[in-house]
Amino acid sequence: MKVVDIDRARGPRLAWCARLAFMAVLTVLVMCGVPAASMAQELGSISLFCSFEEGGESAPLAGDAYTLTLVASAQVEDDGILYKTAAPFGELDRDWASLDASALREAARLARDVAVRVGAAPVAELVTDAAGHAVASGLQPGLYLLLRVKPAEPNASKVAEPVLVSVPSTVDGSLLYDVAVYPKFEQGAHPSPGPGDEPGHDGVGGPLGGLLGTLGLPQTGDAACGLMTLFVLLGVAFVASGARTSTGACAEGESEAE
Repeated sequence: MKVVDIDRARGPRLAWCARLAFMAVLTVLVMCGVPAASMAQELGSISLFCSFEEGGESAPLAGDAYTLTLVASAQVEDDGILYKTAAPFGELDRDWASLDASALREAARLARDVAVRVGAAPVAELVTDAAGHAVASGLQPGLYLLLRVKPAEPNASKVAEPVLVSVPSTVDGSLLYDVAVYPKFEQGAHPSPGPGDEPGHDGVGGPLGGLLGTLGLPQTGDAACGLMTLFVLLGVAFVASGARTSTGACAEGESEAE
């Protein structure tokens, strides 16, 4: 009679069953996407092409410094891109995917103000090369604030608005992970008036500045200083005149007394 070692015969079968169970569980996890966020998403890039059009010619803007700051993370879903506003920009939370071009421009200005106020840390810093080109790669899906933070000296008079850039972006119904941006530049206007340029505050301040404005008198620094000096001299003259009048009256009184 042949004796069979049951434990020895069962070993290979149990190992095979264990491998089969592991493969089944792995297949279910992949098919169900549990969790979907744990699956690696495609990375993207933002390429800058910066130039200024003048007289029918295009001049590259080299040496300008930019920052990219994450305003909202993004999750690519079957029905589109789902954005989640980053903590530093929580006060701006909105349905980013529904914004049109005008609303995005306004949101970019607000995001710039918030980024400066709270000191939001950028995820990338760029400097344009001689061709006015720069690129940030390896970007997680998200909505980024592109901000020009330090123009090169020759480009200081060229101004550009902040821009919100989505990675990926939807172009003709397709997702584009490598996004090209062409900022629009304009010739800068005169600097905005500062506190010292406001009526009544150009080195004068207080009631005198308001008086100058009320009287319609010049309020530039030199003119105001001259007028101030004139008022002081008039005051001294008035006091001196009063003193002389008082002295004369006293002398007359003494004469009558005699």
